[in-house]
Amino acid sequence: MERKTIQMDRHKWFIRTEDGLLDILTGQVGGTVPELFLSDRKLGVEFSRTELLHLYKHSPELEALYHLMTDKSFFLQYLKALLTERTDDLFDTLYEMIQENFPNLTDNPYALSMIHFMVHLSKYTAFKHDLLLYLCDVLASIFIATNYERNFFVMKGETSNGKSKLFEILARFIGGYYHCIQSDNLKPGSSSANPTPDLASTLFNCRISTTEELEGKLNENRVKQITGNSYVTFSKHVRIQSRRYSNRQVIYHN
Repeated sequence: MERKTIQMDRHKWFIRTEDGLLDILTGQVGGTVPELFLSDRKLGVEFSRTELLHLYKHSPELEALYHLMTDKSFFLQYLKALLTERTDDLFDTLYEMIQENFPNLTDNPYALSMIHFMVHLSKYTAFKHDLLLYLCDVLASIFIATNYERNFFVMKGETSNGKSKLFEILARFIGGYYHCIQSDNLKPGSSSANPTPDLASTLFNCRISTTEELEGKLNENRVKQITGNSYVTFSKHVRIQSRRYSNRQVIYHN
């Protein structure tokens, strides 16, 4: 592969949207330049310049809302309200509690989106506060184009508890920066010792790669290759150090 292809989308604070290039740090949206080595991948959601300016203008209030919803004391109050049947709906209960603390924010579409997402995460994590915060950290790290810790996550749980639904949400939001790889790439005893083109194509440009329903053992050497600093040889006999494409997370959910 050409060197410029390997370097695509490696600027951790820039991500392409339908309306232009979004700077995550400042919220500014502008055009792209060739020197940034950006591919044609885009987020799966659209942000206009007006919406982004509005979002960042209200960021202090939204940040305060996030801190409130993730506060353990408030979270326990939410659980108590659910157990005492404050309302017959998970969202309505949380909405009423938020309204008591932020009466002017509950009509904000971004605040409503945050409340909806919090309800979904609470269900997916079985209302375990520590697990919920950990999952929030993982999801936040996916949005930025770096993977300093070279993580490989395994999600395990009962059937129909929301694992696949969570990744459907991620896939729609991350858009072109998301890819689901074939589980055969991570199985031991494959016919080839080198990663297949399907796996190689996900290591560049993506924020997250996932795979589903992997039975049996993992190919530990393969996992170390794609998440560590070792050299990886693809089927085209291209040898490159894996830290060059450390802008992805690999998540397996069963």
